[in-house]
Amino acid sequence: APFKITRGFQQSFWPEEKSIAEWWDSAREQGRLENRRDSQFDGYINLKEILHPGYNSCVYAILPIITPSVKKARFQFGMNGKLKVWLNDDLVMTLNELNPAMIDRYSVPVRLRPGLNWLMVRLDKPFGELGFYFRVLNAAGKADPEISFGLPPQVARDVGNGTGGF
Repeated sequence: APFKITRGFQQSFWPEEKSIAEWWDSAREQGRLENRRDSQFDGYINLKEILHPGYNSCVYAILPIITPSVKKARFQFGMNGKLKVWLNDDLVMTLNELNPAMIDRYSVPVRLRPGLNWLMVRLDKPFGELGFYFRVLNAAGKADPEISFGLPPQVARDVGNGTGGF
């Protein structure tokens, strides 16, 4: 992305039309994935700096989350745009409001399955800053050292070869 919004927050684009694993494979094959970081490194993901979206744009972000067992967790967000969040193809959060980005402003309980979990985030903003804070906490509100981010080596090889690896 970014995708130009013409019909508002309810408008869907190709990342919402198939499973997140298929989205990943398709985007990777077509060179649509960006793996960059902004310059701040303070927990805020500055999508405006990374992608330079225009007005009335939306951006999708995807993050593989790995856990050795079933985990009850909380996704913590703070964003300065409208937000939709999917976990393993299930829509788990929708916030259709504009507020300044504040860490941990919103929270949603989730259940992570053993192994690879796919998080996909859509952020819309008609103008100004575009970005978000994100953290994963356990059910007690603490960091869980067993939860990691990124692809395990075998899945990374399979996804890179277009075979999916799931």
